[in-house]
Amino acid sequence: MKIPKIHQLNTDPASCKQEGPEVAAFYSKSIGMWCEFEKYAKMPHCTFGKCEFGVGDKVVKVVDEDKIHQFLIGLNDDFFSAI
Repeated sequence: MKIPKIHQLNTDPASCKQEGPEVAAFYSKSIGMWCEFEKYAKMPHCTFGKCEFGVGDKVVKVVDEDKIHQFLIGLNDDFFSAI
């Protein structure tokens, strides 16, 4: 069954924290988790010909913004104090 695997893959990035000073390593780890999640949880898309309302693009934007928030939440507090 895919649902438990999707749940695990959705939870992992949300609980992932930066380990060490390297932001790039944390970003790579995050990208890997998101890619693995996307293998199992396919985004729905319009199959009725021409979609004029751009709903698919809006859904993708919401998902991408959620990834950004997950990434920022996982960064060490030291990252923000350096800004």
